[in-house]
Amino acid sequence: MDKFEDYVYNKAKHSIESITQPPAADIYALSLYYEPEGLHFQSTEPSVDLCYNTESNFRSQIDSASDRGEARWNFAFWSNCSARAG
Repeated sequence: MDKFEDYVYNKAKHSIESITQPPAADIYALSLYYEPEGLHFQSTEPSVDLCYNTESNFRSQIDSASDRGEARWNFAFWSNCSARAG
């Protein structure tokens, strides 16, 4: 791995390990969101966000989505991003 990959890996590993109860037991999906020029182009440095979705968040989004699949899997309905690397 190169330096950036090592950095992202270690940051993500630490973030995953630091997720506490209750959300840890409720998480069903993790996502790494890569932004090559930083968050919304506010930086020239790349960034990576570790995000996750929980069953409770999914249930709270059902009425806002077009269907249950969108509420469960569409990243726009996720609200839990815990770490930024980069």
